[in-house]
Amino acid sequence: MRRFAQQTELITHARDHIENRVNSLEKDVRHCLQGELAPFPAILYCFSTIDLLGAFVCGRADKKAPTTAQSIHYMTSFMGYTTENANLLLNLFRHKLVHLAQPDPIVRRDSELITWRYYHNNRREVGRY
Repeated sequence: MRRFAQQTELITHARDHIENRVNSLEKDVRHCLQGELAPFPAILYCFSTIDLLGAFVCGRADKKAPTTAQSIHYMTSFMGYTTENANLLLNLFRHKLVHLAQPDPIVRRDSELITWRYYHNNRREVGRY
Protein backbone atom coordinates (compact mmCIF):
# COMPACT_ATOMS: atom_id res chain seq x y z
CA MET A 1 0.00 0.00 0.00
CA ARG A 2 1.27 3.42 -0.88
CA ARG A 3 2.24 5.72 1.97
CA PHE A 4 1.62 9.45 1.74
CA ALA A 5 4.15 11.97 3.02
CA GLN A 6 1.47 14.46 4.01
CA GLN A 7 -2.19 14.23 4.92
CA THR A 8 -3.09 16.70 2.13
CA GLU A 9 -1.58 14.28 -0.42
CA LEU A 10 -3.72 11.47 0.98
CA ILE A 11 -6.87 13.61 0.87
CA THR A 12 -6.18 14.68 -2.71
CA HIS A 13 -5.63 11.06 -3.74
CA ALA A 14 -8.82 9.90 -1.97
CA ARG A 15 -10.86 12.75 -3.49
CA ASP A 16 -9.63 11.93 -7.01
CA HIS A 17 -10.26 8.20 -6.49
CA ILE A 18 -13.83 8.76 -5.24
CA GLU A 19 -14.59 11.27 -8.01
CA ASN A 20 -13.40 8.82 -10.67
CA ARG A 21 -15.40 5.99 -9.09
CA VAL A 22 -18.62 8.02 -8.84
CA ASN A 23 -18.29 9.28 -12.44
CA SER A 24 -17.78 5.71 -13.66
CA LEU A 25 -20.73 4.51 -11.57
CA GLU A 26 -23.02 7.23 -12.97
CA LYS A 27 -22.00 6.36 -16.54
CA ASP A 28 -22.58 2.63 -16.08
CA VAL A 29 -25.94 3.11 -14.37
CA ARG A 30 -27.05 5.51 -17.12
CA HIS A 31 -26.12 2.91 -19.77
CA CYS A 32 -28.07 0.20 -17.97
CA LEU A 33 -31.17 2.32 -17.47
CA GLN A 34 -31.28 4.01 -20.88
CA GLY A 35 -30.10 1.15 -23.06
CA GLU A 36 -31.15 -2.42 -23.50
CA LEU A 37 -28.60 -3.67 -20.99
CA ALA A 38 -29.29 -5.71 -17.88
CA PRO A 39 -29.65 -3.75 -14.61
CA PHE A 40 -27.78 -6.16 -12.33
CA PRO A 41 -24.26 -4.97 -13.21
CA ALA A 42 -25.25 -1.40 -12.30
CA ILE A 43 -26.87 -2.49 -9.04
CA LEU A 44 -23.80 -4.56 -8.16
CA TYR A 45 -21.57 -1.58 -8.97
CA CYS A 46 -23.70 0.62 -6.68
CA PHE A 47 -23.29 -1.76 -3.76
CA SER A 48 -19.60 -2.17 -4.50
CA THR A 49 -19.25 1.61 -4.29
CA ILE A 50 -21.19 1.66 -1.01
CA ASP A 51 -18.72 -0.96 0.31
CA LEU A 52 -15.81 1.23 -0.80
CA LEU A 53 -17.22 4.39 0.76
CA GLY A 54 -18.06 2.50 3.95
CA ALA A 55 -14.44 1.33 4.12
CA PHE A 56 -13.23 4.91 3.67
CA VAL A 57 -15.55 6.28 6.32
CA CYS A 58 -14.77 3.52 8.83
CA GLY A 59 -11.07 3.42 8.02
CA ARG A 60 -10.93 -0.33 7.32
CA ALA A 61 -10.28 -1.90 3.95
CA ASP A 62 -8.36 -4.97 5.07
CA LYS A 63 -9.42 -8.54 4.27
CA LYS A 64 -11.04 -8.97 7.68
CA ALA A 65 -12.92 -5.65 7.63
CA PRO A 66 -16.62 -5.96 8.58
CA THR A 67 -17.86 -4.86 5.14
CA THR A 68 -21.56 -5.41 5.83
CA ALA A 69 -21.46 -3.36 9.04
CA GLN A 70 -19.43 -0.66 7.31
CA SER A 71 -21.92 -0.54 4.42
CA ILE A 72 -24.83 -0.26 6.84
CA HIS A 73 -23.00 2.52 8.69
CA TYR A 74 -22.45 4.39 5.41
CA MET A 75 -26.04 3.89 4.23
CA THR A 76 -27.55 5.08 7.51
CA SER A 77 -25.13 7.96 8.04
CA PHE A 78 -24.97 9.40 4.53
CA MET A 79 -27.80 7.98 2.44
CA GLY A 80 -30.71 8.38 4.85
CA TYR A 81 -31.61 4.69 5.19
CA THR A 82 -32.76 3.15 8.43
CA THR A 83 -30.72 0.21 9.69
CA GLU A 84 -33.63 -2.09 8.89
CA ASN A 85 -33.91 -0.88 5.29
CA ALA A 86 -30.15 -0.94 4.74
CA ASN A 87 -30.08 -4.56 5.96
CA LEU A 88 -33.00 -5.43 3.71
CA LEU A 89 -31.34 -3.92 0.61
CA LEU A 90 -28.02 -5.58 1.35
CA ASN A 91 -29.68 -8.96 1.88
CA LEU A 92 -32.00 -8.64 -1.10
CA PHE A 93 -29.56 -7.33 -3.67
CA ARG A 94 -25.90 -7.12 -2.63
CA HIS A 95 -25.43 -10.55 -1.11
CA LYS A 96 -27.48 -12.30 -3.78
CA LEU A 97 -25.81 -10.53 -6.70
CA VAL A 98 -22.34 -11.18 -5.35
CA HIS A 99 -22.93 -14.86 -4.60
CA LEU A 100 -25.79 -15.98 -6.85
CA ALA A 101 -25.70 -13.49 -9.77
CA GLN A 102 -29.31 -12.44 -9.23
CA PRO A 103 -31.57 -11.68 -6.26
CA ASP A 104 -34.45 -13.85 -5.18
CA PRO A 105 -37.82 -12.44 -6.26
CA ILE A 106 -39.27 -12.96 -2.76
CA VAL A 107 -37.62 -12.41 0.60
CA ARG A 108 -39.20 -13.31 3.95
CA ARG A 109 -38.64 -10.77 6.73
CA ASP A 110 -40.24 -11.84 9.99
CA SER A 111 -43.88 -12.53 9.05
CA GLU A 112 -43.99 -10.52 5.82
CA LEU A 113 -43.01 -11.38 2.26
CA ILE A 114 -41.20 -8.68 0.29
CA THR A 115 -41.15 -8.91 -3.47
CA TRP A 116 -39.59 -6.84 -6.17
CA ARG A 117 -40.03 -6.57 -9.91
CA TYR A 118 -37.98 -4.81 -12.56
CA TYR A 119 -39.67 -3.00 -15.47
CA HIS A 120 -37.01 -1.93 -17.94
CA ASN A 121 -39.28 -0.14 -20.41
CA ASN A 122 -41.78 1.26 -17.92
CA ARG A 123 -40.11 2.61 -14.80
CA ARG A 124 -43.40 4.00 -13.47
CA GLU A 125 -45.04 0.58 -13.33
CA VAL A 126 -46.07 -0.30 -9.80
CA GLY A 127 -47.27 -3.74 -8.92
CA ARG A 128 -50.08 -4.20 -6.41
CA TYR A 129 -50.01 -7.49 -4.56
